[in-house]
Amino acid sequence: MGGRSARQPNPVRHSADVRKPGRDPRPVHAIRGREAARRCVPVYQALVRAMPVQKAVTPDETGWRIGGLLAWLHVFVARRITVCAIVRKRGVEVAASILGWDYAGALIHDGWAPYDGFWRAIHHWRTCCGVAGR
Repeated sequence: MGGRSARQPNPVRHSADVRKPGRDPRPVHAIRGREAARRCVPVYQALVRAMPVQKAVTPDETGWRIGGLLAWLHVFVARRITVCAIVRKRGVEVAASILGWDYAGALIHDGWAPYDGFWRAIHHWRTCCGVAGR
């Protein structure tokens, strides 16, 4: 039962078929790591530029390790876009680099004090229980 039936499309062939003329001839699944990241840079930059004009943003951060060293995953979620940043710092500077210090929309966060630096934002605090109940 683990095999593909004759009626199911071949995902490898289909990933290669969606390429546009003039693009890398390798199938999408064959583009790895740094090359894939390089291709995503313009899209990521466009998302970062779009974040400061969003009406409402929910930022959050969580710690993790990269090669045994502490790092932070910062996530900014708006209605239609999400931006992530992985950095070695937890500070509010990361949020400022994504939102801009003049962000004036709704900032829905967990009450982490550094977010208070966004003095033009309309702050809405959420609790862990409120998030879990959604």
